[in-house]
Amino acid sequence: MARHYLSSNIIQGTPAANNEGYSNPEADRLFAEAANSVDPEETQRLYSEVQKLLVDDVALGWIFEMRSPTIYRDTVNEVVTSAIGAMDTMKATWKAA
Repeated sequence: MARHYLSSNIIQGTPAANNEGYSNPEADRLFAEAANSVDPEETQRLYSEVQKLLVDDVALGWIFEMRSPTIYRDTVNEVVTSAIGAMDTMKATWKAA
């Protein structure tokens, strides 16, 4: 989820990035703290807080969500997937020889 809202991920023309240009330093801080938290309850609290902030800001209005199955060879590494398919910029993805 963070990839759609982090100001450091404003990358025009790249799928699954912050194409809308949303920027809020408080959201960036909350996402960073949640990503670094080792306490599940603290992590949940931080994500709940950032979610409320995003709703209050109306950061993004989802109209629909498509399911996109992702198929790739075992030589492709670091593909970030979810229940609805590949959900990342793939900038960390690499292919083994």
